[in-house]
Amino acid sequence: VTAASILGTPRPVTLDGVRLEVSEDRLTLVAERELAGLATGRFSRPGGGAEWSSESWPTNLEFTGFAFTQFALPVTAGHDLDFDFAPAPGLRSPRAMSPVLARSDGRVVLLAPVERPHEQIVAVADGGLRWGWHGDLDVVPAGCSVSLGVYSGSSVTEVLAMWGADIEVVPRRRDHPVMTHLSYWTDNGAAYWYRTEPGVTIAESVVAAVDGLRADGVPIRSVELDSWFYEHATPRPIAAIGYPEEVPPTGAMRWSPRPDAFPPTDGDPMVELRDRLAAPLVLHARHLAPTSPYLDGPDGWWIDADAAHPHDPAFFRRWFDDAVRWGATCIEQDWMLMSWFGVRGLREAPDRAAAWQHALNDHARATDVDLIWCMATPADLVLAASLDRIVAVRTCDDYRFTSDPALLWTWFLTVNRLTNTLGLPAFKDCFFSRVATDAG
Repeated sequence: VTAASILGTPRPVTLDGVRLEVSEDRLTLVAERELAGLATGRFSRPGGGAEWSSESWPTNLEFTGFAFTQFALPVTAGHDLDFDFAPAPGLRSPRAMSPVLARSDGRVVLLAPVERPHEQIVAVADGGLRWGWHGDLDVVPAGCSVSLGVYSGSSVTEVLAMWGADIEVVPRRRDHPVMTHLSYWTDNGAAYWYRTEPGVTIAESVVAAVDGLRADGVPIRSVELDSWFYEHATPRPIAAIGYPEEVPPTGAMRWSPRPDAFPPTDGDPMVELRDRLAAPLVLHARHLAPTSPYLDGPDGWWIDADAAHPHDPAFFRRWFDDAVRWGATCIEQDWMLMSWFGVRGLREAPDRAAAWQHALNDHARATDVDLIWCMATPADLVLAASLDRIVAVRTCDDYRFTSDPALLWTWFLTVNRLTNTLGLPAFKDCFFSRVATDAG
């Protein structure tokens, strides 16, 4: 089985100052000099690279790709590349993927990034597939390269294993309390997600819930505090029990406890909550708002309409130091899609997204506060294979994202094939369960 026997021979897409190197199992783009002004105006319109035309494809060819959405939404298509990149309200993806699987008559080809996953895409374009630098990349230094692995075999398992052997997959700890014992979570779908009992704060409701579970013999070993614990650009009130309205996806203003979520105190409300829970915390974090007071400091920032990101990711060390003081075992880095797609500056030059994520991993190692990836793109998942302090990644959207829950389980199980290759433990969001009664 060869890739050419299924997809045909890739044709080069020429770009001045760029060299395409082709071997049987690898395509590599190399900048021969410093390049500027590369951006094509659309993320899904690659600059340089190679393309495969559908003219010679078998008619029964089937594709599965991982789209550039939160949680790497799996998308499928036939010979005509009829991918649905907008499967639900509020979910829109560029016409681009990474990795991509092609299958026909017991033959399988995998196109997957080997280096710099944030800088390359496989796009649906001009009656075929085109690989290269994504269209928002604008400046590339001399010598910078991206590589795509091209793997052929008789099964998906076989080609995924070949790819896994070519990329850096580091050992990671398996004894983290979030992974080994029951934890209590307050994210979307949980009872105390922006909701509380009448007359008490949400923190007090969480303490009462955990105390009640322990009294019933349920050994809660960590507690997740979701985005309700800190202030957003568009605030969402914490209401009494009842299903909440949508939470605006605006960025964080400060990563510190919002007063109305905690009982009044003269001390640090997070430290007092940790002591009352007698369990380490898992702390939610998200992208920063462009109106955050952090931007008034001395740090340089990339600022966009919906999010902002510091030039130097050493900025985030203060969050890990706070997490240590608050007794956290883990930071759940959520809304990763918004950090990358929400800030064009992170996509304009190579390695900026990687520098941010490597820095978070270094901060985690220095403070012994580990990381969970949430709402990650496929590029984030691939890079995570090389980051040893990521203890888990989430692999599908919220439980009420679609009217058909089967889609979420399909999503979860399909992306898990990818994360298993990358050595990343996977987890799922809250979901409703029902108990049968005599009334049905």
